Amino acid sequence: MKESQKIRLFSVIFLIVFSLSVFVTNHVTRNLLDEDTSGDLLLANCMYDEKTLIPEDWFFGNEFRIYSQLIWAPFFALFPDWGTVRFCGTLVIQLLYLASFVFMMRSARLKKSTILFGCILLLLPYCVVYGRIILYHSHYTMYITFAFLILGLIFRITGGKTKKSQVVPGILLAVCCIFSSLSGIREIYIFLGPLCALTFWQLIVNRKKDFLLPSLFCLMMGVAGWMINRFVILDMIHVGVENASKIEFKGISKVYMTLFAVFRQFGYRSGVNRLSFFGIMSLAGIAVTVYVLIRSGEALIVERDGKQQILRGLLLVQLAINFVTFLFYEPPHVSRYDYSRYLVPSSVWVIPLLCCSFEENRALFRRIMYIGMCCIFIGNGLINLVFFQNSNHFSQDYDGLAYHATDTVEKYSGAAGFIQNEGYDLGYAVNDANVLIEKMNGLPVVWLEKTVDGGMIYRDLLTRKSFRELPAQKTFFLGSFNDVSSFRALPCSEGSELVFSEGDVYIYELAEQTVLKAYLDSRTR
Repeated sequence: MKESQKIRLFSVIFLIVFSLSVFVTNHVTRNLLDEDTSGDLLLANCMYDEKTLIPEDWFFGNEFRIYSQLIWAPFFALFPDWGTVRFCGTLVIQLLYLASFVFMMRSARLKKSTILFGCILLLLPYCVVYGRIILYHSHYTMYITFAFLILGLIFRITGGKTKKSQVVPGILLAVCCIFSSLSGIREIYIFLGPLCALTFWQLIVNRKKDFLLPSLFCLMMGVAGWMINRFVILDMIHVGVENASKIEFKGISKVYMTLFAVFRQFGYRSGVNRLSFFGIMSLAGIAVTVYVLIRSGEALIVERDGKQQILRGLLLVQLAINFVTFLFYEPPHVSRYDYSRYLVPSSVWVIPLLCCSFEENRALFRRIMYIGMCCIFIGNGLINLVFFQNSNHFSQDYDGLAYHATDTVEKYSGAAGFIQNEGYDLGYAVNDANVLIEKMNGLPVVWLEKTVDGGMIYRDLLTRKSFRELPAQKTFFLGSFNDVSSFRALPCSEGSELVFSEGDVYIYELAEQTVLKAYLDSRTR
């Protein structure tokens, strides 16, 4: 098929997939929420109110992260509905993600049809974790976007014919590396470090040093950004402290767990009938994993083109670094599902790998293998598109994530409607406080947590400080049966009345908000 015909065909397919992606994105951003996700949007609202990157009216978590929030914030000036703000902001983030990918691939001088093919793959949730973490909740999307931009700029600089033509890309490269690391070490760990390791490999194996100095420069700029984060920004804000974690081999069980976390990146699912269609596609995901890792390793050994070697080899290099890390280091409070989440920024380099392979002149057997793997990859992406839109007909859940609920907003739909209809102006909740805030378009809800002595305290995490000082005429307490049982045992709950219950959601109207506030203030840590 001629290049012009491929471009027309892939353009049509891209428009179809993009339309489906917009439809699914709209559904997910309005119906699939959790505390961290809603906390990101609440932080964006705080940034918009204060018109600053580092708002004072905010309790940060265990890191400083503001990239996606920076995109969402301006939409609060346009829309009163928080669901619309999230949808529009997420759509812009996806477009930036695609644009950075196009820039990187054009800088590597790949064909337009190949780039369109890659854009199609990027929009498909080829694994559940990629869909939720990258496409729809935008947790790590901007880090990958920066990685694409940085690598594209490196390609432009190394391909520049004159020093003058390298000045502007060089300045942009420094800015991107510093800014991408202002939120901590993540960009260094998931991209800048592995890139340096790969360019050293090129020097040792192929005697090529074209990309060594640019990658070292990027690492230095990234470290500069991280140091600003560590010694300037973190001194300005309140950041939760994690428990220490020892560096030691975690045992053979962690090898098994991490290996299957890698398989999940490419379509493997647990908990499905292996003899069903979904089960077969799940097992086929293991075949895709083996195939792409072999192809990535092959590129590290036999590929002579420096750009192609980086685009193909980063997948194996990054996954290997993550794999070894997880065998010796485990973040505090990690669950077995978190491994899949942390691997996503590495596994996304499967897209450039498949794109580079798209342009190869292969023998018949290799061509059949490549087409087969692409069909499985795309098939799993289409399956998960349908799954995210309507999960009722699927046996799979959000495998690889700590949050397994498929429709968290539905749980609070009745309660949110009741609260808004009754005119409450302040609330208290033990769980899902940020989800309630987003569902009710910014109505303030104070986030609480239970203590071992049966009491309650403020939760100094991912919430606005000012909520605790707001005057209120009509206040509610919302929680599960266990939460309200703990609340009712407190003297400050005297006179509170049960006004709503649905499922395991209960709402009590407070007789006097100031009494509860005084109790919580007295227990402030």
